[in-house]
Amino acid sequence: MTATAKAVCEPRGDANRAQAVRLEDLPSALESNGTVLGNLVVDGRNNQGSYEELEGIVYVSGNLELSHVYGQDVLTNLGELKGVGGALKLVELTSVQDLSGISNLESIGYSLTLDKMHSLITLVGMDALQEIGCDLTISNTAGIRNLTGLEPILALNGSLELREIAGLRSLKGLENVATVETDVRMMRLYALPTLTGLGGLQSVNGSFHLVENSALFSTEGLGSLEEIDGDLILDRNYSLRSLAGFANLRRIGGSLIITENSALNELSGLDALRIIGGDLIVERNWSLWNVDALFNLQSIGGRIRFSENGEVQDVPPELSAMSHA
Repeated sequence: MTATAKAVCEPRGDANRAQAVRLEDLPSALESNGTVLGNLVVDGRNNQGSYEELEGIVYVSGNLELSHVYGQDVLTNLGELKGVGGALKLVELTSVQDLSGISNLESIGYSLTLDKMHSLITLVGMDALQEIGCDLTISNTAGIRNLTGLEPILALNGSLELREIAGLRSLKGLENVATVETDVRMMRLYALPTLTGLGGLQSVNGSFHLVENSALFSTEGLGSLEEIDGDLILDRNYSLRSLAGFANLRRIGGSLIITENSALNELSGLDALRIIGGDLIVERNWSLWNVDALFNLQSIGGRIRFSENGEVQDVPPELSAMSHA
């Protein structure tokens, strides 16, 4: 039994408007106060200009999507932008190395997505940003080494997803995020050794996924995390040896799933855990020999399954009586 978090945030402004404003329409669509009503979509594959039409935009009431712009930093034309009512999506802007072009941006009503930003090496530049209304997603952006620049963000009303960021070595920049309202997903971060930078995170109201992070040897850095409403999934983190970052975790509302972490030999770090609302599944952790940290559990709401775990092949008797499945 696994738990799936439901989104608690909705697009603001005119993000759901069907009609999109195109770059060539901007001279007539831009209102005198610098507002663009509706969604603004700029696809460089359909435009070979200088993007000077973007100058003067202060607010986009819907989504702002910029994609496939090659050979120039299109963000430098958005220096007056202060707000996006919907989502801000930046995809494959190959000459953008930092985000200083949108240094006056104060709020994003829905989500911020950075995808395939191959030249981006830092998030520094969004110094005025105070709010991301829902999700933060960074993916397929190999040059980022840390998340410095996101320090003003105190909470995410949606999800945090970091995926396939080959050069990411630190989560520094997220220290002030105390709550994530839906899921945390960290997947295929091949250079990330620990979770240092998430020290302020106290609760995840969805699920927490750590999947295929081959350099991750410790969950150190999560010292304030006390509750996960959904599932905690640790899967195919082949260097993972320590769960010390979960030292204050007391409750998992969904399932605890620990699978194929081949270097993990004990579960120390989960000693404070008292409640698992769903299943407890521990499988194919071939070096695992000690699960004593789980003996402090008081309740397991679902199935208990152990298999192919080094010296712990079967469900320990200390846990078998707790299953409610």
